[in-house]
Amino acid sequence: MKKWINFEVSMNTTKMERKKITHEIHLVSNYRALLIAKHIGTLLLILYFAPAAITGFDESPALYILLLHNILPAVFFFLFTNKNNSNTKSPRILKPSAYDEVKEEPKKKHTLSFSFAKEMEADTPLLPQLKKKYQYSRVKYQSNSISFLLTCFFLYLWQQQDLTQTNFYLYRYMPVAILAVIVLTRFICIIFYECYIHYSLRSGGI
Repeated sequence: MKKWINFEVSMNTTKMERKKITHEIHLVSNYRALLIAKHIGTLLLILYFAPAAITGFDESPALYILLLHNILPAVFFFLFTNKNNSNTKSPRILKPSAYDEVKEEPKKKHTLSFSFAKEMEADTPLLPQLKKKYQYSRVKYQSNSISFLLTCFFLYLWQQQDLTQTNFYLYRYMPVAILAVIVLTRFICIIFYECYIHYSLRSGGI
């Protein structure tokens, strides 16, 4: 009876580990897909901006989205990263006497960066080699994910503008074309990286 119970416990543990490994592979794949979609979106915006500026079309929406598309991940990463490590106090060498004023330590504030720093420790507990190889972290993933959603939203707003005055279909439907390309790129890259990482784990490549 005890052997059967131990066998069931080990089977449940194995299933839980498999689910965690699959989840970690999905997170890393999603992060890599976000980076590739970001680079492709940047390239497409530059390819639109340069000809539009030369031919006299309104290139300001593409310029603003291009800047936000590349600056927002760094801004969110800075906001989510805990920058309070430099405020650590140096240890006191002399023991305090009874006449010294003992200052109360300030209460630690659980900021947004603190909550993200806690999650960073458990990003890939079962597959730490994935985190090292693909330079994945929870903060980077969240920063690029939020930036991707905002970029898609701004591209949608750009398409809602009156672009029918242009005679070129390339300029008229460029926002929705960029939106479709980066979204499809993200989903295709997620599938590719999940299959590739699973294959690498089975063959011992990671």
